[in-house]
Amino acid sequence: MGHPLFGGAGGARGILREAWLANVILRWSGRVHSGDGRLCICCAGGPGSRCSMRGVREIRGRRPAGDADYPRGLWPDGAYTKLAQRALALWKQHEARWKRQFFFPIGVLWMAQRDDAYERASVSALQDAGIGFEQLAVKELGRRWPQINFEDVEWGIFEPGSGYLLARAATQAVVEQFIAEGGEYRQAAVAAEDLEGGEWKALALSFGSHAKGATLAADGYVFACGPWLGKMFPRTVGPHFISTKQELFFFGTPAGDAGYDEGSLPVWGDHAERFMYGIPGKQGRGFKMADDTRGPEFDPTAGQRLASDEGWRRRGATWRTAFRG
Repeated sequence: MGHPLFGGAGGARGILREAWLANVILRWSGRVHSGDGRLCICCAGGPGSRCSMRGVREIRGRRPAGDADYPRGLWPDGAYTKLAQRALALWKQHEARWKRQFFFPIGVLWMAQRDDAYERASVSALQDAGIGFEQLAVKELGRRWPQINFEDVEWGIFEPGSGYLLARAATQAVVEQFIAEGGEYRQAAVAAEDLEGGEWKALALSFGSHAKGATLAADGYVFACGPWLGKMFPRTVGPHFISTKQELFFFGTPAGDAGYDEGSLPVWGDHAERFMYGIPGKQGRGFKMADDTRGPEFDPTAGQRLASDEGWRRRGATWRTAFRG
């Protein structure tokens, strides 16, 4: 295999994952193979695209949403916990190598209510992986973070080594490194007609940096298109694939009050009736709050990317009841 070709993923996590996949294949093929084979990895949008990004992601080992994601080790399934642990180690290695910071270890706080089966199972997974954490009683939670209303919270888990990842900037950096190491990146659109047969001599491109009617040939293809996969493969993938809409909001915090900034609050999650999570004010963009409960079906191409009145009311109510200030 020669060099892989990376083209354009659905969601910040998707683009980030596929960009890393391209990097890993590039490095592996250079050590193990020779020849002129080519692998094409097709995804949606582009590195850091607003259409495919979902936000800031925590690093506990989960997905990015918006411009940032929150990686954490807290998962009831130990396999995900260990994947998160490995991912965080790799990010730290590459931050040192590239002399850039994408991960901010401000900690992740997980609040448990009466139904705490998820959190109890996660404690065992954290212990098995050797990830540092604290189990905190509600009194201690209130002492450390008086900005939060812990009225319905029974106890909490705090991972001091976790935090959030700048997903947009990280994605762009990974693609830049992929190109620097000899990979090829193109941004164009693959024509979706007749993809399901899988017997292509080349992929037809419908527009982009190439004239209409151009093609792209490779020895193998990976389609990592997130919520667009069902439309690209309507017979094989479509019946088993549902895209849903989850909303996130950025709140302005009280003027002059640093209590809601990342120096005072960790990333937080509340796995109650609805799964709510948030990232304190970072990079000057405000306090992020998101509802990760699966929402209504959504067309990622034609759907209106606007917050619903219901979502706005729910998030406002959460802010007023969960935080003091």
